[in-house]
Amino acid sequence: MPRWECRYSPSEMMYLEVTATDDVRAYLDHNPGGADVWSFDRVLRGEADGFIRSLFGESALAGVKAEVTARVEDRVRGAERPPQPS
Repeated sequence: MPRWECRYSPSEMMYLEVTATDDVRAYLDHNPGGADVWSFDRVLRGEADGFIRSLFGESALAGVKAEVTARVEDRVRGAERPPQPS
């Protein structure tokens, strides 16, 4: 699971993850249950761009978008494959 991190404050880390459940989450180390969550569709529409760019930087944004795009394309390719004979 791809993950990025940044120092949010002198005593806190913030993490950004592309999860196995097809979403992107950003959370503080002490509160993973309070994560900001974006679906892959929202990420691809740019709804998380400002948040990710301002906290994690341009390279993290590019990495998240590349990972999300690859997963969506893999899913589409899998759906397009004809069923295999048994």
